[in-house]
Amino acid sequence: MRSLAFSHLAICLWSVALLPSVFCAPNQLLNTEFTGNCNFDSESFCKWLQVKGDTFNWRLQRGSTPSGGTGPRRDHTGNNGHYAYIEASSPRSKGDKARLINGPFSDVLCLHFSYSMVGSSIGELNIYHVLHGMELAVWSKAGPQAYKDWHSDNATFYGKNYYVIIEGVVGKSYTGDIGIDDIYFTKGSCRGEKLAFVDNSTNSGGKCSFDMGLCDWANDLTNSNVSPWMLSTNRRGGEKKSDHGKNLAGGRYAYAMKSGRKPSKYRMVSSKLCGTKCVELFYFTNKFDKSELRLSARKDEGEDRVWFESGLGKKTDDWTRAVVEIKAEEETCFKLVFEARLHETASSVGLDDLFIANGTCCALISTPEDTAKANCDFDEGTFCNWRQSMKSSFSWSIGSGETNSGKTSGGLTGPKADASGNGKYAFIEASEPQMNGDKAILISNMMEGQQCMRFKYHMHGEDVGSLSIYRRGFLIWKKTGNHGNEWLNGQVDLDCKIPKYQVEIEATVVGWRGDIAIDELQFIPGGCPLQALTTTAAPRDTTPTTPESLPVPPPFSTCTFDNNFCEWTNVFDDDGEWHLANNDTPSEGTGPKYDSDGNEYYIHMEASNLLKGQRIRLESQEFFSPMCLKFHYHMYGKDINELRLEHRNLKDNSTKVIWSITGQQENFWHLASQNFSGEHYTVSFVGIRGDSYLGDISIDEISVGELEECHSVIDPSGDHPRMNPREGNCDFEGGFCKWMNMKEDTFDWTSQTGRTPSSRTGPSRDHTSGRGGKGKYIYIETSSPRKAKDKAMLLLKLEGRSFCMRFWYHMYGATIGSLEVMRIVKQEKDDQKPSAKDFNEKEHREWIANQKNTLSRDKWMQAEVDLVVRRSVRKGTTVNWIAIVGTVGSSYTGDIAVDDIQFSGERCSERKEAIQ
Repeated sequence: MRSLAFSHLAICLWSVALLPSVFCAPNQLLNTEFTGNCNFDSESFCKWLQVKGDTFNWRLQRGSTPSGGTGPRRDHTGNNGHYAYIEASSPRSKGDKARLINGPFSDVLCLHFSYSMVGSSIGELNIYHVLHGMELAVWSKAGPQAYKDWHSDNATFYGKNYYVIIEGVVGKSYTGDIGIDDIYFTKGSCRGEKLAFVDNSTNSGGKCSFDMGLCDWANDLTNSNVSPWMLSTNRRGGEKKSDHGKNLAGGRYAYAMKSGRKPSKYRMVSSKLCGTKCVELFYFTNKFDKSELRLSARKDEGEDRVWFESGLGKKTDDWTRAVVEIKAEEETCFKLVFEARLHETASSVGLDDLFIANGTCCALISTPEDTAKANCDFDEGTFCNWRQSMKSSFSWSIGSGETNSGKTSGGLTGPKADASGNGKYAFIEASEPQMNGDKAILISNMMEGQQCMRFKYHMHGEDVGSLSIYRRGFLIWKKTGNHGNEWLNGQVDLDCKIPKYQVEIEATVVGWRGDIAIDELQFIPGGCPLQALTTTAAPRDTTPTTPESLPVPPPFSTCTFDNNFCEWTNVFDDDGEWHLANNDTPSEGTGPKYDSDGNEYYIHMEASNLLKGQRIRLESQEFFSPMCLKFHYHMYGKDINELRLEHRNLKDNSTKVIWSITGQQENFWHLASQNFSGEHYTVSFVGIRGDSYLGDISIDEISVGELEECHSVIDPSGDHPRMNPREGNCDFEGGFCKWMNMKEDTFDWTSQTGRTPSSRTGPSRDHTSGRGGKGKYIYIETSSPRKAKDKAMLLLKLEGRSFCMRFWYHMYGATIGSLEVMRIVKQEKDDQKPSAKDFNEKEHREWIANQKNTLSRDKWMQAEVDLVVRRSVRKGTTVNWIAIVGTVGSSYTGDIAVDDIQFSGERCSERKEAIQ
């Protein structure tokens, strides 16, 4: 088992961090001055709340945790009290996170706490400062801290309206219990100084106001021609009277001023930073005509300039803001260098309020002036910078008082006045000529960066349809039905997953008593305040509720497209849309004549409306856990191109193709299924148009279910006279699919769940980590009685002349042998299955991985193999006999595994070009 834990915090001694053996009496433990103080003895988390979007929840515990060899034996004070912890046993896996949040706080505060990290597989305990949606790590421990049960420490926090997050991260095994207890806050910094900045951990940057010094910055005096940056005194010539942050005469900032005749150079260097960082700074210049201010990233190989400001006749006595993003891989480390080069006598430059944050600058790009362009209260009788969409069935209106339907019905629908009581608002009139399903859409101007969208909405009436908000075609907020005769608050976090975008507000009609209104649209730079999950005392195995303003994952369900798209959405920035259809499609010679389930409707891509290579996309709601997707597809027509399933990771907005099929299929509906995994993602169907109008692609009966419902990647759906690329696809969850162990080889490939029997070799789980870590893969077991050079061969028969074969493989161990893909091509009439001896390395090898060309590491890796029939092979139906060959190395630490094999009917390079 694995778990993390919290318990009591003592405030009776400032020296508790130095004297952890000194305990406080119970009545001394909890100072109620701060809402964050908690010793958990009331069997609750006090004011600490579970955060939505993490992997699992914190729990409360008395005594030792359930796992042996890890976790504390009792709470911090030893008085048989409670502490909080995370239970890291199955189904938890490495990297899973549980978070608690408290706030908002203001002022300089010191957080005191006790923690326990005993066990051989301890993960991490992190504490974050959260401001405007940006997280900065201010305290972190990783690995065992094991010479005693409990340790005490503290961390300083600073700012206005910030939040504190305590995060536990699961380690690699069950012996990873971590505990925390006796949380309390005191005013002032932990070290007692008058702090005007957050002195964060080395790699997190933080903020420096220079009021108390240079913080983690140091003057670079390695060159005799370099002068030091100074702190302003408000007495020297060229200095400003006030700093930037507080605008006070007593505030200080970093300052450089030229003296003497020669040009002066000033340099200061940051502490070590790693990965992508965002730097916000404020500067002023005086007599800057020929001077420069630059920011560089210093690495071992030299310095790269990332930002530069030169005089060019400018004089900026006012503080000027700059935001600079330094992109780097997570493992790439560097130091930042601020350098001022001053050429004119008495020229000067000042720096203040340097802020370094992890990640991109998305959250800092927007300014109040930018975001205000989308604000609108409709009181002027206009839509401000919003416009009606051409996709609308009808238009939004602006009104005051009651709507027409509200007046005629005696108040059965719509508001009585705007949200303020004496202005105007925007609304849809749901009565005739509007019909069920009609939509009105407002579109914003182009936006950039992270913003918080706030608004008022009113949805009153028995026939109210839905109010939805989209960002660049993706649904991010939705309400349906009657919500009462009152104005309600709405909030949407427009995060950094999409840098530039437009927002669409869509209202849908159901019936005449369905007027919907909106008012007081407001956009604020940065993220929305974190909304925590409300909890009651001591949730043990509670299922958290979801905040109203955040997207709710769709329930496991089936969509048959009976006159609607259910929770699936057309993405409007592609080349067209999927359309509802019943009976046959408009074009002869392509498309189905009826739906797959007898319920009349399906959706289809009408190739007549598109050009060659154009694509359309249908995207799901957001998912937060692994699932099985099943669907029926129809691809009949001589110029059919491709149907894809794509997975979009909402954490980094990356997209990858999970499944695809190309070319004309038999003229009936086919069933397919595909596993998906991830913590926060969407799924898309992508149809790509072929050479002519004879390329309609149709989809029906999409079902979303538990992962266990997918027994194989593809259900062959019948005995077809022709095999196609998908016949080789296999995730080995329901067996070997169409692959066969050869009888003439030395031994067989084996199906496996979890770790292989031999230590220090083989994977710990399948590639996708689905089924709670219980997914399957195949491998070769190289322990006795196996000998060096023994071979296990897996065989597949596949027709066609050009394929891309993709698969995942795992080669970890000190005595790895080799993994090969071989192929023998025959004509259809010569259909005899080859034997193991027929495969020759020189003639038939298509791909190989061994100790010479592959690093041995405990990681799944992907391979791509082009299987193209050479021109020397005469035309006609060709039969490919494809073999996956695993060869034993010199000892038992040579297990090799394979998982998630997929084929597509084109070369790998062509597939990549189509995806880009």
